[in-house]
Amino acid sequence: MKLKLRDLTIFNRIFNAESGYLLDFSDRTLTQFFDEELNIDIDNEQYKEDGTSKAKRVLCLIKKVDSNTALRILDKLWLYRMSLDASDVTQDLAAYYALITSVKSLDKKLSEGLPPKNSFIGIDYINLISEMDRIKLLPPHPRGYAFELWLNELFKVFQMVPKGSFRNTGE
Repeated sequence: MKLKLRDLTIFNRIFNAESGYLLDFSDRTLTQFFDEELNIDIDNEQYKEDGTSKAKRVLCLIKKVDSNTALRILDKLWLYRMSLDASDVTQDLAAYYALITSVKSLDKKLSEGLPPKNSFIGIDYINLISEMDRIKLLPPHPRGYAFELWLNELFKVFQMVPKGSFRNTGE
């Protein structure tokens, strides 16, 4: 998605991003925010193309995704900013709406982007590994069926689309 210079200026002003910082985020809290609120891996290398500062990574992400995802990101950032100091928000509210309107009005061809890289921080790896260890102890035939079920669950956890097993008649 192509942001206009005016949009970048508004973004920098309302999210205090002029010097590379972004609101009151540290690297750790920015990663945590994007993981919990948006399920996006903001630390992915593809978002560091314009630089490694927090503001540059977020802007790079916004430029790469579709307009709906960009609007979701801006909305979550705005809600976070309001939670910091609601009294200071009123002067930038009009600028925020102008930014949202501009992103919504972008040409569909320009606003088509890639889906964001998901964050997989909250996955219960211990449970997955212990289930695999349990499956290893089964006899060969039941182990195969249990492994199929485990693989389907693994694919679902990583937001892939698994297909169920099938058996040919007579086998």
